[in-house]
Amino acid sequence: MTGGRTAKSDDRSESRVSSDPPPSTADEPRATSDSPSPPSTADDSDSVWVFGYGSLLWKTNFPYDKRVVGYIEGYARRFWQGSTDHRGVPGAPGRVVTLIQHQEENTWGIAYRVHPKDIPDVMSYLNHREKCGYTTHKVPFYQKDEWAGQPSYSVLVYIATEANSHYLGPSPTEILAEQVVMSRGPSGCNTEYVLELAKSMRHIAPLVNDEHLFALESKVKELLQLNAKDSGHIHKGHVNSAIELPKCNCHLYQKRTKSGFHSKITSSPENE
Repeated sequence: MTGGRTAKSDDRSESRVSSDPPPSTADEPRATSDSPSPPSTADDSDSVWVFGYGSLLWKTNFPYDKRVVGYIEGYARRFWQGSTDHRGVPGAPGRVVTLIQHQEENTWGIAYRVHPKDIPDVMSYLNHREKCGYTTHKVPFYQKDEWAGQPSYSVLVYIATEANSHYLGPSPTEILAEQVVMSRGPSGCNTEYVLELAKSMRHIAPLVNDEHLFALESKVKELLQLNAKDSGHIHKGHVNSAIELPKCNCHLYQKRTKSGFHSKITSSPENE
């Protein structure tokens, strides 16, 4: 998953997030731009840059006026955080990503610039969205293309450390995939989270091989295909067809798995 520059020690500051209720914010940004630009100047010095590396890549749900593809150094993306408020429920958590310090890896994602007038509402929304275990950190961000020799911005990123009560830690890919396929929460199936994240990464950084993410994606698809085949949702001759793959069949997997996971299904959606 490495890319860009050689990893180096990070420079971060930490603060607890609040649990304020989310404000009413528009689901679509005012305007966007994916083109590279030079490092921050006085005209956007009052703005805040937020780095997304998980569901923020495809489900942003807050206003921003610019987005830039790039990476942060010295961190690796891992499905080591439990989710009981979005992709799982209490007692049956789903798996979502957090960042761990890893000096030889970089994490690719998107930095979103938030206009000064939107900062209070956006931060209130994000603090609520990431309330289950995530804290805020500031790290240097490097753009994908131009100006790659120096940090482009200081970005705010949400990280769930080992200190939070929802932290699950590492597991073999097969076990992670079983938990993902079985889990569902207010925001939907855990499988959607994994598949959409992998799809987004291939779109924004097609040359980056995120081994952890893509290995989990492959195993999740394998389990979904097996379950769909057993249930008759796909023809035997089309088991390997991604087109026929259902996005979520956690209820089917519940019936056939012999693992120790138990998923509680809920149908009340909410923004993730």
